[in-house]
Amino acid sequence: MDQKIVINQVVLLNLSDHYTRTQIQKMPNSKMVIGALIGKQIDRNLFLQGSFEALFKQKSEVDIDFMHQKTKMYRENSYFKETELLGWYSVTQEQQPSK
Repeated sequence: MDQKIVINQVVLLNLSDHYTRTQIQKMPNSKMVIGALIGKQIDRNLFLQGSFEALFKQKSEVDIDFMHQKTKMYRENSYFKETELLGWYSVTQEQQPSK
């Protein structure tokens, strides 16, 4: 059984914009760029239709309530009615411990 992943170009643009803005503006938490991927899953196929950046409660704690509220807001839009939170994206410059 094959699996297909289709990524809307808006998702790639959002990711690039999010990363670039945090680097240029030297924002707090600019070493961590984290956001959500929304779309549809049909069988084993993923259709990524949108994305949004995460908010932080504290230094490195993601605001989960915001993520749920934002996903709900997308669903209220007719284009995104059947979307759900499929995953997240992360870009970091911090060194990760090796296993």
